[in-house]
Amino acid sequence: LDTDHDGYLSLEEFAAATGFDPQSPHTERLFDFFDRDASGRIDFRELVIGQAIASPFSTSPAEDRVRLAFDIFDQNGDGRVSESELRALVRFAGQSDTSRHARATQYQLQKLLDAARAKAGRQADGQTEQSASSQRGGQELRISWESFRALAPRDSALVSTAFLALHPEPGAVAAAAASGLGAGRGGDAGVAPSAGQDH
Repeated sequence: LDTDHDGYLSLEEFAAATGFDPQSPHTERLFDFFDRDASGRIDFRELVIGQAIASPFSTSPAEDRVRLAFDIFDQNGDGRVSESELRALVRFAGQSDTSRHARATQYQLQKLLDAARAKAGRQADGQTEQSASSQRGGQELRISWESFRALAPRDSALVSTAFLALHPEPGAVAAAAASGLGAGRGGDAGVAPSAGQDH
């Protein structure tokens, strides 16, 4: 990782280690998440903290994990997650993950999108928020951090799926599924109901 052996990771070294484009705003946002003191470089302690938050076995606060997931999903770094960005990363997980975890992720994604659409519709009825008017005008649904935080299941398959981008090695996916992250909280089963059941 630390190719120049100075004890820190630069943005370029971070990008090389993760396989992300060093010129992408998305990469910069992820780098900033790890660079907790905003020094422009990641030291060992910051790297361990960031990896601990992204670990499938993390005991970090749920909001830290959801925020990192949001930043990973936000591929273009515009501060909003589009439906296409969410679906692209979930497709990646569906190709490489266990069927149970992939099914749970797809189910939770659909619930998130349905809730975001309903919220955008309510806002369009009484407010002038840009995301709501865009949705009404037929443009792609774009979810703000505030909405994502309110709607995304904590410690869920959907959130853990985002971390697969930071753990591309084989085994990380199985570890995420084995850790029980497919089970949502607050009554969410985390896995799509079997055929014949209502959603």
